[in-house]
Amino acid sequence: MGTPEYIAPEQARDSHTSDIRADLYSLVVRFITYSLANRRFPNGTMTEKLLQHQQAPPPSVELIRREKMKAATADVDILRVPAAVDDLMRRC
Repeated sequence: MGTPEYIAPEQARDSHTSDIRADLYSLVVRFITYSLANRRFPNGTMTEKLLQHQQAPPPSVELIRREKMKAATADVDILRVPAAVDDLMRRC
C-alpha cells in the first residue's frame, strides 16, 4: 500500500487504481520535506497522516529551512529555496 509519511492521497483511498503519479507524489514529498527541509510531513498517527495528505496544504520548504537555519546560528546565511520547489510540492 505505501508508507503513511509519503503515500499519495489516491493510493491511500484505493491502492489498486493508483498509477505512476502516486509514485511521483511520494518521491516529491520525500525529497522536498525530508531531504531539503530535514522534516517529515505529515506528523501524527497513521490515520492523521493519511488525512493530512488529503486535506492539509504542504509545508513551505523555504519557511522550514529558514526556521532551521535561524535555530542553528544567527551568523549563518540562509540558503534560499527556489519558489519552483514549493510550487512543485503544491502541484503534486
